[in-house]
Amino acid sequence: MEFRVLGPIEVVAGGRVIPIGSARLRCLLAALLVRANKVVRFDELVEAVWGESVPANPRPAVYTLVTRLRSVLKDIDIEAGGDGYRIVVDEGQVDVKRFEGGIAAARTAGEGETEVLRQALELWRGEPFADVPSDYLRRMAEPLAERRLQALERKLELDLNAGQHQVALPELTELTAEYPLRERFWALLMLALFRAGRQAEALRAYSAVRQRLVDELGVEPGAHLRKAHEIVLAGEEDSGWRVECQLPIDIGDFTNRDDELAHVLESMRPGTTVPIMTISGPPGMGKSALVVRAAHRLIEQYPDGQWFLRLKGASPAPRPANDLLAELLRTAGVDPTSIPADVDARASLLRSRLAERRVLIVLDDAAGVEQVAPLLPGRPGSAVLVTSRSELGGLSVLYGGNRISLQPFSGRHAYDLLARIAGRARCAEDIGASTVLTDLCGRMPLALRIAASNLASRPGLRIARYAEDLRSGDRLAKLKTSGIGIRAVFDGSFATLSEVDQRAFGLLGVVPGMDISVAGAAALLECDIDEAGDILERLVAANLLERQAEDRFRFHDLIRVYAAARANDYDSAEALRRLADWYLYSVYAAVAPIASVYVSRLGPAPADVVPLVFETTDEAMRWLDAERHNYMALIEHTAAYGPLRYAWQLTDAARPDLYHSYRTDDLNRMAGLGLAAARQVGDQRGQAIMFLVLGSSKAVAGHFDESVDDFAECRRIAAVIGETGIYASAVLTTAVAYHEAGWPQKAVEAAEEGRELVDRGVEQGEQRKLAVLSNLGVAYYGVGRLRDALETLVEARELAIRLEVPTGEIVTCGYLSQVHRELGDADQALAVSRFVLESTLARYYAHDPANIMIARVHCDRGETELARTYAITALEGARSRGYRKHEAEAAVVLGTICLAEGQRELALSHFRQALDLVRGLVAYPVEVEALAGMTLASGTAGFAEKAVALAREHGMRLLEAKALAALAEVKADQGDSGEALAAAGQALEMFREFGCRRGERHAGGIVGRVKGN
Repeated sequence: MEFRVLGPIEVVAGGRVIPIGSARLRCLLAALLVRANKVVRFDELVEAVWGESVPANPRPAVYTLVTRLRSVLKDIDIEAGGDGYRIVVDEGQVDVKRFEGGIAAARTAGEGETEVLRQALELWRGEPFADVPSDYLRRMAEPLAERRLQALERKLELDLNAGQHQVALPELTELTAEYPLRERFWALLMLALFRAGRQAEALRAYSAVRQRLVDELGVEPGAHLRKAHEIVLAGEEDSGWRVECQLPIDIGDFTNRDDELAHVLESMRPGTTVPIMTISGPPGMGKSALVVRAAHRLIEQYPDGQWFLRLKGASPAPRPANDLLAELLRTAGVDPTSIPADVDARASLLRSRLAERRVLIVLDDAAGVEQVAPLLPGRPGSAVLVTSRSELGGLSVLYGGNRISLQPFSGRHAYDLLARIAGRARCAEDIGASTVLTDLCGRMPLALRIAASNLASRPGLRIARYAEDLRSGDRLAKLKTSGIGIRAVFDGSFATLSEVDQRAFGLLGVVPGMDISVAGAAALLECDIDEAGDILERLVAANLLERQAEDRFRFHDLIRVYAAARANDYDSAEALRRLADWYLYSVYAAVAPIASVYVSRLGPAPADVVPLVFETTDEAMRWLDAERHNYMALIEHTAAYGPLRYAWQLTDAARPDLYHSYRTDDLNRMAGLGLAAARQVGDQRGQAIMFLVLGSSKAVAGHFDESVDDFAECRRIAAVIGETGIYASAVLTTAVAYHEAGWPQKAVEAAEEGRELVDRGVEQGEQRKLAVLSNLGVAYYGVGRLRDALETLVEARELAIRLEVPTGEIVTCGYLSQVHRELGDADQALAVSRFVLESTLARYYAHDPANIMIARVHCDRGETELARTYAITALEGARSRGYRKHEAEAAVVLGTICLAEGQRELALSHFRQALDLVRGLVAYPVEVEALAGMTLASGTAGFAEKAVALAREHGMRLLEAKALAALAEVKADQGDSGEALAAAGQALEMFREFGCRRGERHAGGIVGRVKGN
């Protein structure tokens, strides 16, 4: 239902007008609607309906009228209350209320003000209450009519400001005729005529209204008319606009932001939209310097003014948008007394003032989008440059702005800025110290300027001395000059953070690694993942943290130093403990798929730590790749500053990762730190574990003698403290070291000792039995006991399957493939090797050996191209992982392939490469194979004789037989039948003893060839 009083009274329902019969009913309804939803007093209702002709009994009369009105308006409540009645309606149903609401809304409608006023004015159908014979209501109509005329004046003023003077002229002509003494209409009519080029008519209009005012009222025209008359007489309007250039001075030594400057200048060219560019970045990155340089370069493109405002976004109290708008409006020539109070109205007026002008607005140090948005122009022509320590991504999303995030200088650019200020000759005298100094400044422009300025003011100070002073002292306090300091700059950004974010920022300062994941931050801050992610995002938005990848974050170097200082204000010790526990238990979980025997004892994780759980091996390995530098940094930190136990516990947990990725240097360094930490607290178990880790790492690196010593010390300590599991691990790992080094008989003895220990019962007995069988099998292979090796390794594989230890099966199959090949079962050797290669663990555990074995079998079959493919894959893989022994083994296979193809020179180079790779390592099996290969490639028996002697010395009987066969072949080629038969005969006898069919066929062939000759 709709009620209309702005004209004749009407009630409309469903598109049909409901007749309100009597005049008195219309008077009652109008009186109630003017004050809709409010009680109209009884005496007011009597006056509205009857005026001075009050009935003898007015109350019953009013009641009767209300009853009649209720019967007409069946769906409308008319309630008695207080000393009167009220009509209960939605104010949107009453045109007068909609008009009043529209007038109020127009004040804050901004660019939509004209349309809001137009819609409000369209509600008028004539004089209010036109068909209601009531003096009371006519008095109520007078202020309504005045508000209508004021709304008309404002709407027509907006039309003129928008250049719609031709459209406004007819209406203004009618209004001046209807209201001949209303000066505002005449002033607007004069301006419309003037802007339409009808200056003479505008002056005649002024003369006419002036004469009428004088004749009828005896007064001269008021301010509006006089102002319009002055404009028409002058022939132009004084907008109050003055071109102002408020830009700060452009620094003379601005440098090394050429690419960023070019991007800003290109993006800020005038076009069909308003160019908006935000330059963000951490404090001290030179945002303001870049923006001022760009603004000076853009002056010619924005000739109507270059305005500069400091928004104080990094202060505890950023400037409100309303105050900024007032300043901009004054700059735009608006009389201070004419500036509206409301933000939206001020923003609308600013857009109007900027329309059709070309002004560059520089907003320095913005706090957020809500501070900047009201200051933006509405029409193309002007442009806005913004600097902020926050990202202000909303400007891009909402207004299509461009963004640049400034980062630290490159090393070359940082040095260049230092040299420009401190002196090029001085920096050139000690380039190394200058470079160190730029790094200590984090290559941050402001820090570099401060350091360079300090040097320039002290010409006798050596750069190296100054750099050392910064390194050893309070760096942030010393990066200060003339009242400008890095710490104060950072303090400003820190102060803008919430308490939650301040705590998080400080605690992130205890992180030893270069970056942190969301999950790691959750552990550090003791919150859930979602909350940690939100906190990190807010710190990134504040440019106090940098995003490295999708869920990884890092500090700028100097901000890291500042955060570390802030950490002391919070629970930093507990935060570091939570982070260390999170890494310890997460690393433990991640290495589980590649750890065959594990000696660490970890109880349940602390209640305030939630370690990661990995669904797949790939997921775990990717996490280890991402976190390796971080957990090593944590080991180094705890070894230096505590808690010390994490230095050896985390090293032990990470051992499989570093071991199987062949990061032996890192593993040795971590184990050394862990050993020192365990010794410092007197933890003998920790010492035993670290000696075990050191021994394993050195064995892989080929430092055999040192590894055996470390295993021996591990065994000694384990025996003292009764750690049978650690003792057994040391024995079994010693067996592996003997095998890898080329002492197979000693490997057999160590493996058999391990079997005795397991048989007597040790911790993790079944898994250690698997290790015993695997190590014993490969040791048997080395001494030529191929049948024993096969039986033992088959048993080991079956046990690995039963225990569901895939790593144990992979290792065992790698050894099995070698045994199958020597026994002459090439198909089985290939099948087992391909099983290894196709395993999900292959890329982490046994990828290179499997490719090497497949290459050997294909070479045996004469499939040299296929063999070369696998050998090169193994060579490149081993080289990328830094595992020289496997690289050397692949080089031996490539040499063998070249021999099979008759490329002796190339073969010889591969064998020599293999020897070069193992030089300095203890890897006798590779040496024997390479020497034997060099014999065949060069035809020089001396290499084979050396190989035989080396194999015999170390008990490598299988390799000894192979070297004898190579010697026999060369002797046969040289025509020395006697020595050829002797060597071939020895080899044949040994191969038969071993059951090595492949070798037996080879040696037998040599014997047959020599005897046939």
